[in-house]
Amino acid sequence: NGYNYEENWKQSRRIVGYVGETSALWDILTVEQHLLIYAELRGLFKERAKRAVDFKIAQLQLQEFRDIQARKLSVGARRKLAWGIALIGDPQLVFIDSPTTGMDPLTRRFMIGLIRQMAASRPHGCFVIATDLMEEASILCDRIALQVDGSFRCMGSPEHILELHGQGYELNIEFSEPPELKDPNLEFKPDRRDAIAMFNARNSLLLEKNLENLLGDGGCVRAEVDSLKATWIFHAEGGSLGDVFEFLEENLEDCCIESYSISQVTLDRVFHYFSLQKCAFDCDL
Repeated sequence: NGYNYEENWKQSRRIVGYVGETSALWDILTVEQHLLIYAELRGLFKERAKRAVDFKIAQLQLQEFRDIQARKLSVGARRKLAWGIALIGDPQLVFIDSPTTGMDPLTRRFMIGLIRQMAASRPHGCFVIATDLMEEASILCDRIALQVDGSFRCMGSPEHILELHGQGYELNIEFSEPPELKDPNLEFKPDRRDAIAMFNARNSLLLEKNLENLLGDGGCVRAEVDSLKATWIFHAEGGSLGDVFEFLEENLEDCCIESYSISQVTLDRVFHYFSLQKCAFDCDL
């Protein structure tokens, strides 16, 4: 609204709401008392405040907790109350940190639907959400900014980010256990962790080399290696995706592949890819 905070701090506070990752509540106050206090801070008094509190309690389905002290509320009910505090008085700008933290699946689904409904009903308002759940971000946000180590790496709609940085496919491989761990005739078996690490490294390098021969240099990037599992991101043009399937099927035994899957790259993987780039840069330093 063009307010200067130093000169118009009272008006500025009335149009801003905040939902923290942890709920800052007074243990001895009830749900209704919390909402009445914040309604008055937003400039609502007497009947207007009472109507706003009644509406927010009904909207967040907190009727049965209306006269319950905050210390006796469940984690999900406390999060709902924190939302009510942030939204009482219909502020135009709402900052949200981890919007569904601590909620059970049913409450989480309810809150996601409510957030989308409120965002759609506020053409001149804005929700600013901080979350590490890409699925949540893609459902709730029209625009997403991916931040790694305090720096923005990209910004745009979920579709735009995937178009620019998510092109390609994700290959997930699960290797079988090293043969030496399965042999019952061996009197002294090697350390399980070391054997698996060496086995996975050997097979991962062999598979990666063959994929690069098939797709060309830079055609695939190893994204993750963990125990007997490994993940690559690769680009396939035209019929080369079929060639990858054919190669994997022909080399299941040679590469000791227990199972594999190929899927399109997700926002989670794009974020992980940027994190890997940051780690690689730190290692170079």
